[in-house]
Amino acid sequence: MKLQSYIIESCVEINLDKCGGDPIIRGTRIELSVIVELLDNGMKIEDILKMFPEIPLDKVRVIYENLELFKKFLKAMNLAEITKEKLAGMPVVKGTRVPVSTVYEFLRAGFKPEEIIKMFPTLRLSDVIELAKYMDVLEPIIRKIWRKLIKRPQEVIKCLL
Repeated sequence: MKLQSYIIESCVEINLDKCGGDPIIRGTRIELSVIVELLDNGMKIEDILKMFPEIPLDKVRVIYENLELFKKFLKAMNLAEITKEKLAGMPVVKGTRVPVSTVYEFLRAGFKPEEIIKMFPTLRLSDVIELAKYMDVLEPIIRKIWRKLIKRPQEVIKCLL
């Protein structure tokens, strides 16, 4: 799990000020989904570098060599929503105000998805089950975002009020 997390974090950044919080290639404004789709459709690394010369070769190679991992990560990110309007940028379960990290805390504590949705009625059972399925690739990124937000407590408090 740590290796997967390291691989993702070495290539991806999530920044609300860039592309609305969508995962982008670290150091650029190019969305990860664009590069993954091009590679998944058979485009060669060299052609991608010609189209996007600002992407470092090593990042494209890592994505290419770990394409399935990055596809899994993007599927996981589709379950989350990251906006300044909801909890100051804390990733929440899409369509709710429930932090993804809260769902993961309950899952780690041994709660079943059915128990979690009873505590958080805005959650759907399918969302909790899917989040559990992608926990290995999503939780480390969620933790990293949370650590960044903790450094800006005024924004978090203002959003909670």
